[in-house]
Amino acid sequence: MFCQQCGKDVPAEADACPSCGAKVQHDSGKADEIMRQSKEATRDAVSAVSRFAINPVGGLRAAFESLGEARAVAAGGAMGVVAVITMGIGLYLFQRRAFGGWMAYGQSAPGFGALIKSIIVALVGVAALFAVVTVIRMLSKSREGFGAGAFIAGAASLYPGILFFLLGILGMGNFEVLGILMIFANAYVVLTLYAGYSRLCGMGEGQAALFVPITLLVSAWIAKIAYAAMY
Repeated sequence: MFCQQCGKDVPAEADACPSCGAKVQHDSGKADEIMRQSKEATRDAVSAVSRFAINPVGGLRAAFESLGEARAVAAGGAMGVVAVITMGIGLYLFQRRAFGGWMAYGQSAPGFGALIKSIIVALVGVAALFAVVTVIRMLSKSREGFGAGAFIAGAASLYPGILFFLLGILGMGNFEVLGILMIFANAYVVLTLYAGYSRLCGMGEGQAALFVPITLLVSAWIAKIAYAAMY
């Protein structure tokens, strides 16, 4: 478990944090501990997003450093979960809106199975982004640990997650608005990845610029394979 004060790892049997000396609150059960950690990760994710959402280039590193390695992993995971849910629901809602066009071909309305498939596709896409960022961080011999990769991937996954959700809500009838949102989402994904690679992982500008499109191409290709397998 992690210290609520400094975010460092604390042995399960410890009564105080070995790093800062803060007292450790032991919960009565494992379920309570999981719930507490989930709430902490969610709170950290919200705090981080408030720092970098509008300015990823300037705010991403500050958000990461405010959490520390251990809490950044949990926050990145929480952002990834949000991305999977919003992306999956958005993809499903888009299929429901397109059902009117499918009726002429005898297609049945997308049901619960389609929702599960959509979430699986979203999960594969987000997981692919996490994996690619992690591999690139390792290949670049970054001075930062696993937490930096998880944090970068979680932050970058939020924008397409929100985009897909709005796509499902608005439908293609609002293609002008969707086009504008798509431009913003893509731009912020690129900026987030670039800031993560250059400012968190310590890559040179040229190396970071090269790895950004590689990250997008590989993760999108894996997501496409998952979509084709499901549909």
